[in-house]
Amino acid sequence: MNKTLIVLRHEVVTTFRRRSFLVIGFGIPLLAVVVVAALTFLRGDAESGPDPASSSTPPQVQIEGYVDQSGLIRAIPVAIPAGRLRSYPTEERAQQALASGQISAYYLVPSDYVQRGTLYYVYPDSKPLLSSGQEWVMLRTLLENLVGDPELASIVWDPFHLEWTSLAGEVQSGAGQSNDTVQFIPAIMVILLYVSFMMNASLIAESVSSENENRTMEMLMVSISPRQMLVGKIVALGTAGLVQVIVWVGTALALINLGGQTLSLPPGFTIPASILVWGVLFYLLGYAVYGSLMAGVGALTPR
Repeated sequence: MNKTLIVLRHEVVTTFRRRSFLVIGFGIPLLAVVVVAALTFLRGDAESGPDPASSSTPPQVQIEGYVDQSGLIRAIPVAIPAGRLRSYPTEERAQQALASGQISAYYLVPSDYVQRGTLYYVYPDSKPLLSSGQEWVMLRTLLENLVGDPELASIVWDPFHLEWTSLAGEVQSGAGQSNDTVQFIPAIMVILLYVSFMMNASLIAESVSSENENRTMEMLMVSISPRQMLVGKIVALGTAGLVQVIVWVGTALALINLGGQTLSLPPGFTIPASILVWGVLFYLLGYAVYGSLMAGVGALTPR
């Protein structure tokens, strides 16, 4: 038992001196905490600023004109503010209004629009092509006049009205709805556990194989049995990995429970602390399987 403890202590000290282990085990959680804290700080500054939605000058549709050579447009939809889409009998009149600044641009609906579907948009050189983003004005106007029924045009314009029903019932802790982040949490927990016990199991194979290659194993076998050596290595690296899992899962739980708004989680969503206990249990069971297998692989391979 004494010799097993000596091997265990040596492997624990060696593992915690590895820079890669310290960076992965403690550096990544620390980085995650810093990132979430920075995002929370920036989010708080953004929320403390003026709210664009509460501004007294809401964004308005720019005044544009149109020349309808097809005779299709008979009425302007109610959804378009009055006076924002002006009709001109000829393109010359529309160009004069554009040059004088009465309109920011104008549309030309050719006589064969219904057959070809071609629509022209005329704007000054100083106006970026998609700066206003209000192509919907003419599209909605043409749609409503083509259909001839405002209600039917509204259905064609926005045909999807989805109603979501959760088959899982009510979610506890005030989280009445889910989102993409919540759906990925189980996968993230699985990845954390799998990476942890696979990484530490690989360290066992590397340690045993390197001692086998440089003939240190032959010297050790004089004073210690194979069982004592393997038990010491497996328990030591398992303990180091257990500390890593506790840090990882604990950090994840703290970030999810404390930084839920920053991570766009539903209001009131929390993860119970018992997940940490289950994480430790699953780590121990997974590591027991993979650690034993990797120790055997390291003993069988010369390098």
